[in-house]
Amino acid sequence: MDLAPLRAISVDADTSLRLDLGYDSLGLLELAGVLEAEFGLAVGDDDYDVDTVRDVEQVVLAKREASRAEEAGAGWQSTAS
Repeated sequence: MDLAPLRAISVDADTSLRLDLGYDSLGLLELAGVLEAEFGLAVGDDDYDVDTVRDVEQVVLAKREASRAEEAGAGWQSTAS
């Protein structure tokens, strides 16, 4: 079996997931699953609307920040009655 040679590409923050890396809608769903598993993030439907590597980074950072804020808030309890 002959395989097509792999093409090396440079990936940066502006690399398009669809155009440059060949992701389709199923690939983006799989990526979301990996992000959920790897970072312990809950990725919602609105978060699948990403186009670039930078977009993915922003979703991960925002989700991590929200998770930290929730954890910090969970430890706070009101003393007012």
